[in-house]
Amino acid sequence: MAKKAVPDFGKGGKLKVREDEQAAVIRLSAGERIRMTLTANGPGTAVFAFGCQHKSLWSAPDFQGHPKKVYEWVHLDQLSDADAAADTYALTIAFVGSITSYTFLMEHVSSADAVLATLKDFDASSTVANDVFHSAITLLIA
Repeated sequence: MAKKAVPDFGKGGKLKVREDEQAAVIRLSAGERIRMTLTANGPGTAVFAFGCQHKSLWSAPDFQGHPKKVYEWVHLDQLSDADAAADTYALTIAFVGSITSYTFLMEHVSSADAVLATLKDFDASSTVANDVFHSAITLLIA
């Protein structure tokens, strides 16, 4: 009897993870921040949200030119962006908009835009319209 394949997430999701840090220290006083790039592939419209445990920060319609294939944003580039000394941030992506795959990259960068560390780097794909994937990280502010 053949074994049934188990999805990585949802009912049909596949995940390829290159980097998946669970926590990082961001030195805001030194100008460090996080930079993110989300690439959406497929015929439809990207559906995603990024936020912390206190509030939603970004969703696809917030970006000029939406819908588009590449969404880029920076967070913690101002001292006022940090609303807690330790906060959990999460990206939620949905496949409801006929997007069949996403690539997400989160980098910890210096004040000079040099990459200090890759925090998240993954591909998530699914052909099941109601699949959703979440990826979280705790950022400690110093």
